[in-house]
Amino acid sequence: MFDTDWIKLEVIGHADTLQPDVFGLVDGARELTAQDFKVFPCTTDDIVVAEKLLAVGCEVLMPWGAPIGSGKGCKNRFTLKAMRAHFPRVPLVIDAGLGLSSCVAEAMELG
Repeated sequence: MFDTDWIKLEVIGHADTLQPDVFGLVDGARELTAQDFKVFPCTTDDIVVAEKLLAVGCEVLMPWGAPIGSGKGCKNRFTLKAMRAHFPRVPLVIDAGLGLSSCVAEAMELG
């Protein structure tokens, strides 16, 4: 319909917090990359999960800055900086928890 092979993948694990189900996310990403989609996985800021997503074929990581819908900004700057350092050539898109434009600027300043 949109003539693209990009797909944003969110697998919700907890109905109240909307925290991702990272195990289902890796499984879903594996299946979709096998079908030649370019998967943009919405994940936590966990480096181990990120490595597994890259291993199944994801080329972009979309960690959250804070829980979905919370508007709390970048709650754990250390892990986001660690992800940037650990994956220097992988595009990172902060996907959730950014409520203000100043939060977006802060995320961009992290690299």
